[in-house]
Amino acid sequence: MFMWLGMGLSQTFLSDVFGVQNITYVDTEHFSIPVLDNPLNKAIRQVLSKIQKERSHTMRVCILLQLNINKSNIFHVCLLLYFVYSFQLYVKKIKLKLL
Repeated sequence: MFMWLGMGLSQTFLSDVFGVQNITYVDTEHFSIPVLDNPLNKAIRQVLSKIQKERSHTMRVCILLQLNINKSNIFHVCLLLYFVYSFQLYVKKIKLKLL
């Protein structure tokens, strides 16, 4: 699951959701939204949680910053992540057949 963060995000959104004042400080190494005590943060975490619970297989949340990836190569990043995810599903199916 991808979360694209563009350069135009307001400081209020960044502060409420990620606890930072600038997009460059958003932690893209961890695959989750930090737990903060405000309604917007709780709502976004609930939506992500609901999506993950409704699907039998979901990818972790990948946070993509506009300053790290330009629009011309995002297709290649998405394609690579799709193949990695597909391979993980294939390995799980093989493990089930072996059991």
